[in-house]
Amino acid sequence: GVLAGRWGGFDADVAAAVRVASPAATALAGWVTELGGGVGTAVVVAAAVATFLALRRAGDAVALLAVLAAVELTEVVFKPALAVPRPDGADLSGFS
Repeated sequence: GVLAGRWGGFDADVAAAVRVASPAATALAGWVTELGGGVGTAVVVAAAVATFLALRRAGDAVALLAVLAAVELTEVVFKPALAVPRPDGADLSGFS
């Protein structure tokens, strides 16, 4: 499987091919990745909540915030509880 390293070379080859073939696509992927981070998520959620409130859909705004809170709680509680150590010597830089 993946932990045995059988896919490592393939992944590196595909990543290199995408970078060479389309720098614009690589830049877009980086931007989308940042959008999924903490600041990007906060901006998207704030915009969605503001939109819901402007449309007088407070229930949807509350539901969105409840889902976001549940996701954060899940990460804080379950991620450490179910953590699996990374394999020794694994280079996982660039992966979350």
